[in-house]
Amino acid sequence: MNLAWVYLIRDEDTGWHKIGHTANHPEQRLCELVSQGTLQPKPNNYVLVGAWWTERSREQYLHNFFSPCRERGEWFSLEPGDVQEIQRLMRWNHSYASPECDHHKACEQWIMSQWEQDYRDYLQRIRFYRRRLDWLSEHLARLEGKVKNKTGVKTCQQQ
Repeated sequence: MNLAWVYLIRDEDTGWHKIGHTANHPEQRLCELVSQGTLQPKPNNYVLVGAWWTERSREQYLHNFFSPCRERGEWFSLEPGDVQEIQRLMRWNHSYASPECDHHKACEQWIMSQWEQDYRDYLQRIRFYRRRLDWLSEHLARLEGKVKNKTGVKTCQQQ
C-alpha cells in the first residue's frame, strides 16, 4: 500500500479548499503553504480542516469526484455539504493517527473495505433515488393524462 497523509485545507479568504497529500505531518504542510509566496499584500490565510493517514489514491479519488468544483490545480470551490461528505467518507481513517500506530496496520484492510462499502452504499442510495424519481415521473405523466381526459381532450384510445 502506498500510504500518505491526505489533507483538506481551506483558504479563509477565497473559501476554496485544497485537497492534497504529503508524506510529512499535515500541520508541517500547512506551514509550508502559509509561508509560500503570494501575490496578495498579506500572508496566506489557510486552515487545516482535516487530515487522514490513508491510501495515497484517496486524494486522486477526491480530485475526480469533485472535479466539477475545481477552481485551480488542487483547489476546489466546495460547499459545506461537500466538506461534510469528505469527512464522512474519511471517517473510517485514523485522523492524525501515526503510521507507526500498533493497531493501524491491522486496521488498514478493514479501513479499505469500509471505504469501499461506503462508496457502494452511496451508489446504492443514488440508484434508489433514481428509481424513485423514474416512478414519480411515470406517475405524474399518468396523472397529467387523466387531467387532460377530464378537460375533454380525446386520447388515442377514445378516438
